[in-house]
Amino acid sequence: PQTRQNFLRIAYVADLMSQDTKMELDDSIHAVHWLSRSDLERRRRDIRTPIVLRSIDDYLAGRREPASKLDSCMPVQHHVHEVLANADLV
Repeated sequence: PQTRQNFLRIAYVADLMSQDTKMELDDSIHAVHWLSRSDLERRRRDIRTPIVLRSIDDYLAGRREPASKLDSCMPVQHHVHEVLANADLV
């Protein structure tokens, strides 16, 4: 509320088929880690935002937003009132 900034978080789910460990990481990325939900819980203080665990828990609980809802919010700058009306503020 102090900054009036809003964020749209989109979580993708996929199965890891392979990883190129020789590929150079971007400058701002220090390492790649594949962690389970319980690993993340143990490292809760290291996580950038609690929304990471919330996103995983929403997925595991079967909570999904239909693509049509996302389509109605894009581009965000044209539908700010709609996005805010449907947002969970953290």
